[in-house]
Amino acid sequence: MALIKCIECGNKISDKAKICPHCGYSLNKKAIKKGRKLQNRENMWHNIKAASDTVQKATENNHTNTSSASDYQGQSHKNIPPIFGWIVSVFFILLGILFLLDSTTSAGLMMLSGLIINPMIRTKARIPLGIAVILSAVLLCAGIIMLPPEDTSADDTAIVEVTQEKSSTESSDPEVLEDEECRGRLIGAEGEFGTPYNYDRLDGTINGLSVMSVKARNSFTAGNTKIKNAIVIEVWGDYASVKEWMENKSAIESVDKYGNTSSDYSSGIWYDAENDKLYCIFYSDNSIKNINYVMLGGFDPDKNNGERAFTFPVEQKGKN
Repeated sequence: MALIKCIECGNKISDKAKICPHCGYSLNKKAIKKGRKLQNRENMWHNIKAASDTVQKATENNHTNTSSASDYQGQSHKNIPPIFGWIVSVFFILLGILFLLDSTTSAGLMMLSGLIINPMIRTKARIPLGIAVILSAVLLCAGIIMLPPEDTSADDTAIVEVTQEKSSTESSDPEVLEDEECRGRLIGAEGEFGTPYNYDRLDGTINGLSVMSVKARNSFTAGNTKIKNAIVIEVWGDYASVKEWMENKSAIESVDKYGNTSSDYSSGIWYDAENDKLYCIFYSDNSIKNINYVMLGGFDPDKNNGERAFTFPVEQKGKN
């Protein structure tokens, strides 16, 4: 397991995570790849800064007078082990080789910065250490600045394709169903808010919950977690029973205003202790802005009109 950066909020997360625990952003393969690239770039900057700090510290410890070339040539540099200069030099040269395929100009400047700070070359060229550090830093920064921006042509193509697909769909003027037709796409009795709905517990006893409201939110904050495309269902019942229903019995299916149905949802439960409210949350990677009804299942077939599922209208909301 490695740490990567969330491309939405910038916080460090595991590359095995499906959802960012800080902002709720859904992580697909592309998001994880970009997050890993951002983290690698940040690590590179940390390495460069560490190398620069090492050279700077060595410079501050050097009290040798470099007023003339002959004086410089006779310096012993006892306070600056040559190994530090070699390490920084080799690191900058390898950095240039790493970016050789991205930009030959940037790579050349990075490798040149490594050669200037090299103790052997610097001594032969009679370049004072302070000047060599400044020149090397300037060349390295110039090389990094001249790196080409990340290629986003693939993403742009995808955006264009999605836009064209949406435009094509909109131009065909899909039929918007009436409420009765829309609700009819789901099989189940019509549920009434506040009515107790029973279900079988694993230990054989009967328990239940009451659905108080069903709202669709494009963004919902549960504690410290932000969830996108969430169907938020406020329920009444004890936490343990509702949690058991969510884990072992619950089922959901939604229908939008065009009659399209979906059951591709992840789920969770959250107790808002401050307001003493209990929520069942179903969320998806897909937009939920056109959803009109949801059907909840997993209830006792011998109760509530003998149906296992109940259909509820969805109130569209933006954010909580």
